[in-house]
Formats: sequence, structure tokens, C-alpha cells
Amino acid sequence: MISLSIIIPCYNVEAYLPKTIHSLSQLRNADDCEFIFIDDGSTDSTGTIIDTFVRNDRRAIGITQVNKGVSAARNAGIEIAHGDYILCLDGDDYLHTNCIDIITQGLQDADALIAPCIIENQIEATHTEPHSLETGMYTIDQLYAMCDIFPTAPKLIYNTSIIRNNQLRFNPNIKSGEVYDFTVSFLEHANKVAVIKAGFYYYVMRETSATHHPNYAADLSVLNILDHFSTIRLPWATSSSFLLTEFKIITSFTYNKYLRNKLTDTKTIQTINKVLSDSRVKKLLTKLSQEDIGIKHKLHVSYLRFMPIAWGYKMLALVMKILKH
Repeated sequence: MISLSIIIPCYNVEAYLPKTIHSLSQLRNADDCEFIFIDDGSTDSTGTIIDTFVRNDRRAIGITQVNKGVSAARNAGIEIAHGDYILCLDGDDYLHTNCIDIITQGLQDADALIAPCIIENQIEATHTEPHSLETGMYTIDQLYAMCDIFPTAPKLIYNTSIIRNNQLRFNPNIKSGEVYDFTVSFLEHANKVAVIKAGFYYYVMRETSATHHPNYAADLSVLNILDHFSTIRLPWATSSSFLLTEFKIITSFTYNKYLRNKLTDTKTIQTINKVLSDSRVKKLLTKLSQEDIGIKHKLHVSYLRFMPIAWGYKMLALVMKILKH
């Protein structure tokens, strides 16, 4: 079995953390694992729940810090991680009992593992979020060549030595899309990635999740991924799937999220204007317009390039309202 460091940043998750902790206590073949909890300045009983678990399970480690955000909390966990691999688990999510077996069998000798998430929310039945990649081992070039869009929803396992040797950390200035940004940093130094179809990570989707609830300042920080990605000088970073994934990440946390929530207030329009007027976004849209990305994506890119921003967005929001009724 692998030695796994599970890093759990926690902020005011007293209602969810007991289920997370219960899933960790029930993991099979997890004697060599460590559970690193980072209480990121919680003001509820999150810290007390963590302290109790740390006292009762030798594998559990607790860190307390002033509120710095989820990226800084994950970085604090990375600093002390001893496992061969790292899994980042949010404090309101949980793991399958056979998680360690699934990861061990899937990884083989890969640098990272991609697996689907199991989505749980209050509206739909629990279901596995599929990805398009076939089970197997991939180089990074092959990984991007074999998918239209990188499977950003599925869970990843990262080799700790690659993180340490290259001093990789989550960017605290990116509040939305920070996981994919970190993943790309990791892939810049990785050789082989394993892909499996079996899920082990239960993602609890809440209405307050970043992909649902507008937080305009945090949403705009997703644009910072473009500064990082523009510096990569590797063949896969020029592929259409890499560019299209950038586009998906940016629109998921901004334009598409606001449209899905049918927001048409002044603040929303101002934020959309900032996104579509950004020179980095314009450059990305221009690149994508020259790529073979399929008619649906072509139309989306063209619409965002040429539409009158406020009018075009409001028209789509109105259409969605009409269709819903």
C-alpha cells in the first residue's frame, strides 16, 4: 500500500467535518497514511472537532493558523507532509472506504493519478462525474492530446517528491481555479499520469460552493492563471485542449456561473466587462478562434469575442429565464 498524506483545510465546517473524519477513520489499509488538518481561523467548533480526532488517532495532525485562505492552508499541510503521495481533501467532503486500495492499484509507478469525483448534492442523486479519458498510463503530451478539455472536476493524487523537489505550492493570490493552476505546475515536472474510472472522492456540492455562489473579487482572481500559463514552454501548453481548458476554467468561475444564476445586476455586468476586456482573455479567445475545437466551442468563443458585452449577456440571461419557465 502507498504512504498517503491527506491534507484537509478547514474553515467553519463544523456541520460537515464529522462525516469527513468518520470516512478517514473507516479507511481500509490506511495504517501508513497521515491526516493533516489545517484549521484556517475557524470561528465555530471546527478546531475542537479536529483536536478531539487528533487526540484519538495517531495518524491525525492538527495545525491552527489565522485565516489565510484555502491555498495557504494546503501549503501549510504540504510543508509537513511525509507521505509518498498527497491527496487534498476539503473539510466538507469525504472518501470511499476502499480509497487507499483504489489509489494503490491505479497509480502503479505513475507520478499522479486522475480519478472521477462522486458528486453529492441536495438536488440530484449521488452520481459519478465521468471523464472522457480511457483507463491507462499517459505522458503529459498524450494526456492533452487525448482529451478535448482536461478533466478538471476529477480528483488528483500528486507525487510528494515532485512537489518538494520543485518547491511547488498553491498560489494564494488565486481564489478560484487554484487547483487546476497547481495541477498544471505539477504537470510541468511530471512524466507519467495514470487514469482510472473508479471514484473514491465524494464531492459535496453546496450552494455556497465557488462554482455556484458569486464572489466577484475572488472570481476575478482566476485571470491570474493566464500569467502562469503564458510562461510554459512545453508542447502540450500550445495544444487546443490546454487552451480550451483555460477558457473553461475562466468562464466557469465568471461568465457561465453568473449566467447560470441569471444575474443581471450592475456588479455582475461590471465583472463580466472586466473579464472580456482583459487583454489576456482577448489573446486567449483569438488563439482559440484559430484552433479546431468543434462547432459548439467555436460559437461560444466567437460570441464572447464579438458580442456587445452587457447587451449580449443580458439577452442570454433573459433567454434562460424564459426557457426555465
